[in-house]
Amino acid sequence: MRSSPICRGWALMSRRRICKWQRGLSDMLPGLITAALLSLFVGGCIWLWRPGHKSVLDAAAQMPLEDDKEQTT
Repeated sequence: MRSSPICRGWALMSRRRICKWQRGLSDMLPGLITAALLSLFVGGCIWLWRPGHKSVLDAAAQMPLEDDKEQTT
């Protein structure tokens, strides 16, 4: 009985020798990416909500309510 190509692929991968530090790095990589993205999100929120941005945020909030004065028909 022949085995499927997927099973043969897994068998070849399991035979490869991986160093201990490579395995540890590949296990930590998703956690490091998550930590980096979370810190970027929190930093962006802090940067956006600081008091100096109030005038910019208020102007952006009023943009949809303003009439277009340059509208030509």
